[in-house]
Amino acid sequence: MMRALSRCAIPLCLSLAVSACLGTTPPLPVGTPAAAPPVATAPDRTDQTPVAVGRFAFAPLTGAPQPVADRLAASIATASLQRNVPLAPFADANGAYIVKGYLSAVTEADTTRAIYVWDVLDGQRTRLNRITGSVEVPATAANPWDAIGGATLDRVATETIGALAAWQAANGI
Repeated sequence: MMRALSRCAIPLCLSLAVSACLGTTPPLPVGTPAAAPPVATAPDRTDQTPVAVGRFAFAPLTGAPQPVADRLAASIATASLQRNVPLAPFADANGAYIVKGYLSAVTEADTTRAIYVWDVLDGQRTRLNRITGSVEVPATAANPWDAIGGATLDRVATETIGALAAWQAANGI
């Protein structure tokens, strides 16, 4: 029962952490209510349904323990502010693009590698882009997650947001 509850809590906390870190203010603690920023309306639409333009809503992360997911969410929020890549709350569905991610940690000889995969989806859940990469840490541990620290997660976030910014620019988003 506790393990099942823990599996549900990880995605929820990642979504809340990323959602709480919107705007230009410093990140709020996980679970702190934050007002969603205004939603821009696309100019060429015949209906007037609000759509967030060029925004990314991160879906709950798969594969990482909750403390790692929470720390990565905070790093993504910080990196998005630095690169001016707008985020939207996943729960509010204000994101023009959904970003679904997976993070794993594996030990290889005398190193540990954090491996990430992010899929950028449109409103119909069609994959538009895939971002993949890995960050190597010159350390090992019995549990590979114990070797993945804040600096590694900051680098994963920086590379992820950098790839999203490049994809935005290349597609005029």
